[in-house]
Amino acid sequence: MIQIQDKIIDLLYRSFDTRLTKKEQEELDLALQKSKELREEKLDIKKQREAIRQGSLDYSFQPSFAQNVINRIKNETENIQLRDLFFESLLTFFKRLSIAAAAASILLMAYNLTKGESFQAEEAFFLSQDAYEEIMEMSLF
Repeated sequence: MIQIQDKIIDLLYRSFDTRLTKKEQEELDLALQKSKELREEKLDIKKQREAIRQGSLDYSFQPSFAQNVINRIKNETENIQLRDLFFESLLTFFKRLSIAAAAASILLMAYNLTKGESFQAEEAFFLSQDAYEEIMEMSLF
């Protein structure tokens, strides 16, 4: 019974927007004749649709509405492009900086290794033994 009612309600709503087949229209008409609640539902739907239609007449768009929307979209697109350009240039700068820092570190290590007689971590970055021990003994807090 519930599926039949759902089908009838579906037919009722569809009847406002599309043309029903002859069989569907007969089924809906028969259900409307038998059910007072369904007739009331149909009247409620008509009232709601009329209220919406009347309301939409009161709130029409201005003639320049479409152009205003397009201008806003263009402005947002330009802002996004400028932001992307800024971040791309920042990323490029940091990539170049990191490559230069890595090259400088490698050159410093290579230079220090050629000057020393043995490979030790503290010698790689040009720290003397005294400086290394002093740093290791420092308290963090």
